[in-house]
Amino acid sequence: MRILVANDDGIDSAHLRTLTAALRDAGHEITVIAPDCQKSGYSHSLSIRPKITAKYLPDYMEGVTAYSLAGTPVDCVLLGLEGIVTEKPDMVISGVNDGYNTGDCVYYSGTFGAAHQGAIFGIPSVALSCDFGCSEDVVKRLCELVIPQLQHLLTSLPARSVASFNMPKNASGEIVICKLDKSFIMDEMKSERLENGDVYLYTYSMYEPEKPDDDSDVYWLLKRRPTLSVITDLGTEDSFRLVGNE
Repeated sequence: MRILVANDDGIDSAHLRTLTAALRDAGHEITVIAPDCQKSGYSHSLSIRPKITAKYLPDYMEGVTAYSLAGTPVDCVLLGLEGIVTEKPDMVISGVNDGYNTGDCVYYSGTFGAAHQGAIFGIPSVALSCDFGCSEDVVKRLCELVIPQLQHLLTSLPARSVASFNMPKNASGEIVICKLDKSFIMDEMKSERLENGDVYLYTYSMYEPEKPDDDSDVYWLLKRRPTLSVITDLGTEDSFRLVGNE
């Protein structure tokens, strides 16, 4: 199938290269469009007014069309679909991210944002993440688990949804399909107020919930199981009713 690959860690990411090579070797036609530098945490941010440059990379990888983009992960998918790829891809895959995207963190993730943009365009979309600092062997194992499932995902994912996979170090067992943990799992934040009234705000560490929700992504990842969470479109006709409109 034709696959558009993006990420938020940037075009120089080793995990991106490992994923791209695995998809190419499985016989898929790959176009890579990735940010020219680290863009983690950009969520669904896109560039409204600036002119965006996509640099063609003829030597990126044999048999792969690749561009680096001076923009966000969502820009990569938007520009790819609207201005670079000549035929609509069958699938958008974003990752492999260096660090989990679990629980509420998916909504801050540039990795998820890029995949979600593909879903908005009606394309089956996948987000791939692994534990922070994983070796390429772990990423290869994630690819071995996910790539055989792509054809099934292509035909079975609900409309406007994203299949989000997470891979732990020293993974044991098959992929568990599970819900997102509801704990607020994010970088701890610290602020400092200066004498002139300015405030510095910065993140400085990651943490895990002490008691994750049962059968959630965090619950299973702590047990070293790879996870899949299907994140569906939040807006549905039946999501809310006004009083008197029943």
